[in-house]
Amino acid sequence: MSDSWPATPVGPRITELGKSTLPAGFADDQGAFPFYCSSPQVRRIDRAITTTSAILMGTGGVATVHLGQGAFSYSTDTWAFTVSDPWTDLAFLYRQLEHRLPQIDYAGFGGSGLRHLDKEYIRRLSLPVPSLEEQALIARMLCAIDTAIHETEAIIAKLKAVKQGLLHDLLTRGIDASGELRPSKTEAPHLYRESPLEWIPKEWAFGALQTWLAGKPRNGYSPQEAGEWTGTQ
Repeated sequence: MSDSWPATPVGPRITELGKSTLPAGFADDQGAFPFYCSSPQVRRIDRAITTTSAILMGTGGVATVHLGQGAFSYSTDTWAFTVSDPWTDLAFLYRQLEHRLPQIDYAGFGGSGLRHLDKEYIRRLSLPVPSLEEQALIARMLCAIDTAIHETEAIIAKLKAVKQGLLHDLLTRGIDASGELRPSKTEAPHLYRESPLEWIPKEWAFGALQTWLAGKPRNGYSPQEAGEWTGTQ
């Protein structure tokens, strides 16, 4: 934190939105709008209750924080508030709270059963306030990083799906003499034969795993056998 940044409590800088009447159970995976609940995951719902950009914090269980923008809804177990101070950038304040989630989870929740967020703890939390321009710049930089992370995660998910499909094809169809994926049984039934498990390429053998083992399966080896089993002496 820069020594030149003054620190002020969160409370005087925010204004609460009205309490929601929507229980978390109203979530609908096919809904058109984001639905913020007391959970790290953002759900969906079929209606929006606000278009006011706001910070949304779960009030039960574990500390969570989201930034709601556009049209969205939030559940009864979510505390929604926006900034009322012209010198506070909403997205920057969201990032400050996101950064302090472990601290909030540890010190900002109470209760012997289901833990609940102590809103006064958040209001008393004193956080640095850079210039408005610097706040906005920091928030944009972090948003760009989040976007890159989400895009990368989407690419990874697609590649995993491609891998699963290719894995199935390679392990059921194999590679032909030209190094290409063998045509499927539907395309070239003459290349396949039936086995007790499924249709397999004619060139493939089928049998119990022990048929191809060099010896009987074992749970380990003695120190005297280390060289034989690991290739080291």
